[in-house]
Amino acid sequence: METPTKQQTDKRGFRTKREAEEFLASVENMKATGEFVSASSARILLSEWARGGSALS
Repeated sequence: METPTKQQTDKRGFRTKREAEEFLASVENMKATGEFVSASSARILLSEWARGGSALS
């Protein structure tokens, strides 16, 4: 939805419900096979990365 000044007023992520459902199914599949890594789990401090350490271990 747009205002008269052409500004978007609602959040858009997927064009259709089907696209959203397909994305959800792919994420669920990755979680089931162990391929999925959440963004919060993937975070590592630059200092740890520089030392060759891992925040995931």
